[in-house]
Amino acid sequence: MADLIPKGTKIQSSPSAPGTRRASVLAPDDEAWTAPSSPAHLVLGFPSPIAPARLALTFQGGFVPLSIGVAVRRDGADGFEGIGKVHPEDVNRRQVLALPYDSADPPAITALRLDLDNSSDHHGRVTLYRLELLPPA
Repeated sequence: MADLIPKGTKIQSSPSAPGTRRASVLAPDDEAWTAPSSPAHLVLGFPSPIAPARLALTFQGGFVPLSIGVAVRRDGADGFEGIGKVHPEDVNRRQVLALPYDSADPPAITALRLDLDNSSDHHGRVTLYRLELLPPA
C-alpha cells in the first residue's frame, strides 16, 4: 500500500507541544507530533491533486482523538467541504480507516483537513506518529 502524499506537501497544524514537529507525521520514523490540547487540527496542502480512499494513522495509545472530522478541498474548488467523521481506536498500532466520501470513487483533492476532537487523554493531548493517505483496497 503506497502512501499517496506527494513530496512538496505543505502541512499546517494547531500549536505543537515543545520538542515536536508537525512534519514528523509524514516521515516513517519514530518522531511524533503532539497537540497540547484538543480540539486540534492538521491541514495538508498537496502540490498536485491526489485521490485517496483511505487514511492510515498511528497514534500513541492514551493520546488518541475520539473522533476526527474530515474535510477536503476538491480539485478546482476554493474552500473545504466537510465529508464526515472517522473514529479511531485508542491503540498504538497503525489503523486504516475509509475516508467518509458519499461515493465509492474518491475525488481528486488538493487539500485535506483533519479536526482531532475529544482526546482519550484527560488533559486533551493528541500524539500522532504517522499519517498516510492510501488508494482503494
